[in-house]
Amino acid sequence: MLIYWFLLLFPFLMIITDHNKIYTFGKFNIFTSSNFAWVSFFFILVITIGLRHQIGPDWYNYENMLGVAREGNFIKSIKFSDPGYMLLNIIGAKWGGLYLVNTFAALIFSYGLIRFCNRQLNPWLAILVAVPYLVNVVAMSYTRQSASIGFIFLGLIALADKKYFKFILLILLASSFHKSAIILLPLVIVSETLNGSIFKTFIIFLFVIFIYIIQGEYFINTIKFYSEQNLNSIGDIVRLSMTLIPSIIFIIFFKNFNLDSYQGKLWMLYSLSGFGLVLLLIFSSASAWVDRLGLFWIPLQIFILSRLPNIFKPGVSKFIITIIIISSYLAVAFVWLFYGQNTKHFLPYKSLLLT
Repeated sequence: MLIYWFLLLFPFLMIITDHNKIYTFGKFNIFTSSNFAWVSFFFILVITIGLRHQIGPDWYNYENMLGVAREGNFIKSIKFSDPGYMLLNIIGAKWGGLYLVNTFAALIFSYGLIRFCNRQLNPWLAILVAVPYLVNVVAMSYTRQSASIGFIFLGLIALADKKYFKFILLILLASSFHKSAIILLPLVIVSETLNGSIFKTFIIFLFVIFIYIIQGEYFINTIKFYSEQNLNSIGDIVRLSMTLIPSIIFIIFFKNFNLDSYQGKLWMLYSLSGFGLVLLLIFSSASAWVDRLGLFWIPLQIFILSRLPNIFKPGVSKFIITIIIISSYLAVAFVWLFYGQNTKHFLPYKSLLLT
């Protein structure tokens, strides 16, 4: 259990010591204290997530996928699940096993997370918001989705920088680890419409439609499977609320976030699209599918809540908001660790390094 609290304690201590600074993960001097902290946390994430042993309810499902890859039939392996993830398994079947697969996925996730958090006004607060659920639960259990989310983080950075084709490429890479990530692709159409030519927008629109036609069968089969099996998630409303509440805050205090016109419209669109998940949850007979889709809206929590203290005047208000956010996510971690129904799959924490 201590490792989960340590992952929260690290950003908490950095918030206390470096709360007025903004860092850039990339061109840095590794010997400065701030960059040393970022690099240290990156490797802690990769090692903790990548070398975990029998952690999470999906562990044995991933072992079965590795078993398919070990049969040596390349085509069968690629078709068995998401191609990007199965390609990793084909490599892992020869060297390193599931630990190599998990470590590579952890590299993608951790790099994307840290790059994205470093784009926020309060980078360590962004990390703290991510740890209780995204890191401790999603990255520790849902390997395919976590790698996919790593690419999504990088894709959102590209979209914010108006690098539309890079965004498309990164979302396609994300969907190679979990096909559901393709649901975010329409963001590029609206974003390009806000900033680009009609012809360029039309070309992107046709490309997105083409991708959706290719992936259409997957979505139909997935919805059919979850509905027929009546698969529901415990706590889905709570997890969805963790994204919707920040979205509502963003919509209400939109002007206070002081984003430029393009950025404001982009994140407003992303926030509003999250409400579509509510409709899916209401009308779907299988909440598990909606719950998994909701993972791709977690970046909203990080973006909005890490910036929330800055929409108020410096001083007491900013301090109080920061304390409320920290306390809320510490509470989330506490409830999950002590009362979560699936926590037994995560405790005690086991690692290849400790076996």
